[in-house]
Amino acid sequence: MQTHDTPARLDGRRNAPREPRTCQHCGAQFIPKRRTLGLYCSRTCFRAWWGENKGQDFSRSGLAKLEALRAEGKDPRATPQATWKRRMAFRDSALVMTPEDDEGDDALWAERARYWQAQTDPETLEPLFYRRQERKALVLAGHGVRLRVQRGALLVSHGFTHHPQKARQERYFPGDPKLPSRIVLLSCDGSISLDVARWLSEQHVPLVMLDYRGQVVSVLGTETAAADLELRRAQIEALSNGVGLQLARTLVEEKLEASLATLATLEPTPAQESAIDRVASLLHELRVKPPADVDALRLLEAWAAISYFASWRTIALHWKGTGKKPIPPEWRRVGMRQDFLRRSNRHARHPVNALLNYTYAVLESQVRIAIAEIGLDPTIGYLHVCQPGRDSLVYDLMEPHRPQVHRRVLEFVRSEVFAPRDFVIDSKGTCRLHAELARRVASRCACSVSLESSLAMLRGVVGEAADQE
Repeated sequence: MQTHDTPARLDGRRNAPREPRTCQHCGAQFIPKRRTLGLYCSRTCFRAWWGENKGQDFSRSGLAKLEALRAEGKDPRATPQATWKRRMAFRDSALVMTPEDDEGDDALWAERARYWQAQTDPETLEPLFYRRQERKALVLAGHGVRLRVQRGALLVSHGFTHHPQKARQERYFPGDPKLPSRIVLLSCDGSISLDVARWLSEQHVPLVMLDYRGQVVSVLGTETAAADLELRRAQIEALSNGVGLQLARTLVEEKLEASLATLATLEPTPAQESAIDRVASLLHELRVKPPADVDALRLLEAWAAISYFASWRTIALHWKGTGKKPIPPEWRRVGMRQDFLRRSNRHARHPVNALLNYTYAVLESQVRIAIAEIGLDPTIGYLHVCQPGRDSLVYDLMEPHRPQVHRRVLEFVRSEVFAPRDFVIDSKGTCRLHAELARRVASRCACSVSLESSLAMLRGVVGEAADQE
């Protein structure tokens, strides 16, 4: 027969004095706060007892289970229990990653900054006196960037991206063979004196400014004279005499060839094999039966791009520290290039798209500088639609080199292990890069593209157009 305690009995038990107990770890006498607990006098004693007794047992059982899964050829991260834990952690976490997420976030940010700094600025082990050194781009990021001319030399003060961080300065003298090929400012703040623009122009060192989305804001310190009138007239004539269509076909043909070379570097998968067959078929069609107009050419290029980017879906990204700071599930793989929610890639939602935007910005700055040196009109293009305020020729000349940039980005993401603090999601859902990671990406892709072939071809095309007059 089941008995029930009356309210009077329960009140009596609650008010009864608690007897002192002995801690199971340190042996001290204490009075428990609640009747159901009271084996340990403090949380510290409980943790110490757990580490000495239960922690090692759980560690041994976990290692044994891990070895058993590996012996069976299974991935421990793909078990139902591990998947359920990741889903629960992601469901209870916020997508917006801000510096106030946890107390150790600043330390994680500084740790990733030091990691990418070490990757960006390796120490030179031996001087290279007997061979010609390649001029590299100088990439600056952070707060407090300062460029000024002091006693005829350019003094560059790097910005601060984390704390603590030592101040860094570099000095460049006129005519120095170690002058950077260009100076790239990545969404940084600071100051530039008026003498800097004149000094950079005299030394032929462009200054490229990028915003936090990876878009080119301005290009200074290079010859940006107005377009040559004869070349501009030839460019305009090429729009109607068929020379522009021939140039557009050549650009798309080079892009498809470079796309096949990039696809060949990926691991063999059904999607990769299908993309190679599709792009090769469209390349053959372009050579045998060229499109009659630019619209048909753009459609052919779009079909090739769909199969090309579809082969990226299965490429996995390597992460660490996601147990403490979860990431969106779609960040586990490269995914698609197109953002179906926004129908635009200007504001990237995925880390790989954010990396591509930065590399595209570096490529765009290279093309702009080369076009300005020749004296072409950047607003007259043949593959992209000419619109007010749009430099269509810049985007035309970028097309054949995009697959080369893709190859470098894919090699980079497959060889690196990322941490959640390398990327930040703002309130609008845009994925932004860690400042030092952006420096690493921009430095790696700054001098990777040669525009000599495209510019030579363009000079020949406009020359033919001028001869036809």
